Amino acid sequence: MIKAIVTAIDQRKTYSEWLAIEYEPKNQLIMQEENVEFLKNSIKYLGFGEKIGEEMVSKMEAHYAEFILQTSNIYNDKRIEYDLHFSQSEKTGMYFFNRYEARLEGDDPKNDQKQLFYIQKGKNFTAKEAFNLLEGRYVYKEMLNKAGEKYKAHFRLDLGNTNEKGNHRIISYSSAYGYKLEDTLAKVPIREMKDPKIAEDIIRSLNRGNLQNVTIDTGDHLGNYYITPDPVKGLNIFDEKFRPVEHKNLGLDLRFKRNVGETEKQTSEGKVKSEKQSAAPKEAENTGQKQENKPKMKAS
Repeated sequence: MIKAIVTAIDQRKTYSEWLAIEYEPKNQLIMQEENVEFLKNSIKYLGFGEKIGEEMVSKMEAHYAEFILQTSNIYNDKRIEYDLHFSQSEKTGMYFFNRYEARLEGDDPKNDQKQLFYIQKGKNFTAKEAFNLLEGRYVYKEMLNKAGEKYKAHFRLDLGNTNEKGNHRIISYSSAYGYKLEDTLAKVPIREMKDPKIAEDIIRSLNRGNLQNVTIDTGDHLGNYYITPDPVKGLNIFDEKFRPVEHKNLGLDLRFKRNVGETEKQTSEGKVKSEKQSAAPKEAENTGQKQENKPKMKAS
């Protein structure tokens, strides 16, 4: 302490000024390290792997104002590509993972599906959940509304329609709507659900939007089927050749009581919001982050 004061006097600086000069570089280094660690964790949480995190660090060290990293995955023999968008704040120098675009290849290029997902505090739909959404399935997820409050809902993409920017609207059914997956599964004689641990894994998988293989035993009929959640019908059921199966053909009644005050909700641009609507569903306002006009770089 005495040495610091003496040094400050010799340099004709106040003690606080000396501290600022002495520790500012160290503080910046700590902030940069925390920034890198946060982004790495975000990428890992979203299912993009560690390799792309290493590519991200190299671009940050090169001080690119904006850059795009590309990666891809194959699920169920189907290829999906991702573009991850990063930008640097002009004020703080911190980097942000703003959004990613997912593109699912169809049997023909004109049948490709794509969606832009905006990141909220390092979180949004994971890489696999994005695939499931682009396949037309529901994903049950905890999200943040416009006020920053947490809520849970079943989400799907309106794949039949796009907005003026080519993005599909996100349709959601909140818990208040009345649909509960566990209650629906309890109405279906699924053999695997008899084991509590397996049942837990099945529910977790279905909530992520996965196509889950189960054994349905009605007593009169036994067979293997694929199931996915559906807040409208209760459950989508497919045979081993992925052909739809009517509930009545298996003697199932999956109807449930809906809260008529909670209508289907739609959001735009992949920015999830929770808003109560008394009228017909409509596209929500665009509240995405404004992107600064900076030079971009694409890295494969």
